[in-house]
Amino acid sequence: MKTIDLNNSHRRKHFDFIRRMNHPHLSITANVEITVLLSYSKEKKLPINLGLVYALARTANEVPEFRWRIRNTEVVEHSIVHPSFTVTTEVADVISFCTVDYVPDSRAFIKNAMEISENMRTNPSF
Repeated sequence: MKTIDLNNSHRRKHFDFIRRMNHPHLSITANVEITVLLSYSKEKKLPINLGLVYALARTANEVPEFRWRIRNTEVVEHSIVHPSFTVTTEVADVISFCTVDYVPDSRAFIKNAMEISENMRTNPSF
């Protein structure tokens, strides 16, 4: 983990504002063209949602600022971040949270995500 320098006064003001929040987060909304991903997923009989999770996790790991986290009074950059998403369950009318270790190989990631998702669907836990 690397500590991010907050000596820049403008960056420090942003950090001081955000760190006072109970659950600081950022949300981004964008129109994204996924025709190729959709075709690939259908052809390979893969769930489109896991393809999207992989694409987002890959992007998060390629952009250093997306790997930044607040730890106590510092901002640190993790070398890798892992995605978490929800799955519906067969046990009750609730969702389960599913975290999958990010690996750059899309096939390995999706295979692992499918196994973990199925386990959480049938045997939910926190």
